[in-house]
This record gives sequence, C-alpha cells and structure tokens, in this order.
Amino acid sequence: MVWSTREIADLAGTTVNTVRHYHQIGLLEQPDRMSNGYKQYQVRHLVRLLKIR
Repeated sequence: MVWSTREIADLAGTTVNTVRHYHQIGLLEQPDRMSNGYKQYQVRHLVRLLKIR
C-alpha cells in the first residue's frame, strides 16, 4: 500500500508542510518516487511519522 504526501499527512493527523519539514530536518526519510515524480509513502513512513508526532 502506498500513499501520497497529502494522504499520509491526513492519516497521521498532520499537515503536508509538517511532513516536508520532517524531511528537511532529517526525521523522516524521503520515499521513492513514481515516474511522474509523486512520492510513494509506505507503511514504514506512516509508522515513523506517527512515532515522531
């Protein structure tokens, strides 16, 4: 199962900007990207995001 940035932010109860901030400061690893450039967040990203929150 994969999610977009908006979807993972909603699932974790946070904002897209917060997810991007966590990437910038190194708390959350960057996910793989599809051929169109969209990020593909997986379960491990959601679990990590929930732990950070």
